[in-house]
Amino acid sequence: MLLTSGLGAYYGVRYMRGTNKSNEWLKLLFWSNTVTWIVPPIGFFTYGATHSINLLNHDEDRKLFNKLSDACFWLSFVNAIILAKYLA
Repeated sequence: MLLTSGLGAYYGVRYMRGTNKSNEWLKLLFWSNTVTWIVPPIGFFTYGATHSINLLNHDEDRKLFNKLSDACFWLSFVNAIILAKYLA
């Protein structure tokens, strides 16, 4: 969980420092929080990337994307617990 969230945050920071920033890619990343929680490692990565990128986002949709990433984190966490109990 911490590893994939950390990798996502690292990706987000690298993306923001890069020169090729695409608003379409960011919107896709941010909205992918609505489905990536189904596979917890991907959900934690998406949360980390969205959260770190959104720290510099000052657009009007910032609060919405923060809520989406927080929901993705918690849904991924719950799903990981359920999967761990199911697979154990």
